[in-house]
Amino acid sequence: MIQKKIEELKKSLKEQTLRVEQMMDICAECYQSGDCQSLEQVAILEKKVNEADLQLEKTALYILALRTPHAKTLREVLMIRKVNTDLERIADLCDNNKVIIGKLAESSGKDILRNEILQMLDKAKSMFLDSLKSFFVEDSDLAKEVCRQDDVVDNLKDEVLRKLIRDKVGIEEALLINNFSKNIERIADLTTNIAEGSIFIDEGKEVRHWFK
Repeated sequence: MIQKKIEELKKSLKEQTLRVEQMMDICAECYQSGDCQSLEQVAILEKKVNEADLQLEKTALYILALRTPHAKTLREVLMIRKVNTDLERIADLCDNNKVIIGKLAESSGKDILRNEILQMLDKAKSMFLDSLKSFFVEDSDLAKEVCRQDDVVDNLKDEVLRKLIRDKVGIEEALLINNFSKNIERIADLTTNIAEGSIFIDEGKEVRHWFK
C-alpha cells in the first residue's frame, strides 16, 4: 500500500516537473525571440503548479502520518516533499522573469549582455533536467555533477553585474538585467538542492554545503 502511494507521489512530481520545464522554456523562447505573446501561459502554468503543490503535500503528509515509512522509504518521501517545494519556487521565479522579459522587450535594454543571459538560461535548464533525472533514477554521480555546475552560473551572474557597472548601463535597464540574472542564478541554486536530495536518497548522506 505504501509503495503504491509513493508511486502516486512520483507520478505527481513528474507532472509538476513538466509544468515547470514548460515555464522555463517559454521564458527562454520569449526572451530570445522578443515575442512575448506566449508569456501569459507562464501565469496559467504557475497557478497549476500551486494547485498541484498543495495536493502533493497533502498526499506526502498522509504517508508520513499514517504509514510511518522507515529508512530509505522515509528519506524518499521527505525528499519528494522537498523537491516539490523547490519546483514551486522555481515556478515563482519563472513568473517573476515573465514580468522582466516583458519589460525588457519594450525597452532599449533587450540586447544588453544578451549572450551572457542566454548562457545562464541554457546552463540553468541543463542543470534542471539533470537534477530531476538524477532524482528519479537515483543517480548520485549525475547529481554530484549538477552540484559542481552551480559555480558556472554563479560566475556568469557575477560577470553580468561587472559588465553592467563597467559599461555604465542605464539604471532601469541595469536593474532589470541584474534581477533577471539573479533569478536565473536562484533557479540554478534550487536545482542544486534537488541534486543534493538525490544523493541523500541514494547514499543516505547529507551533502548540503559540500560543493560550496
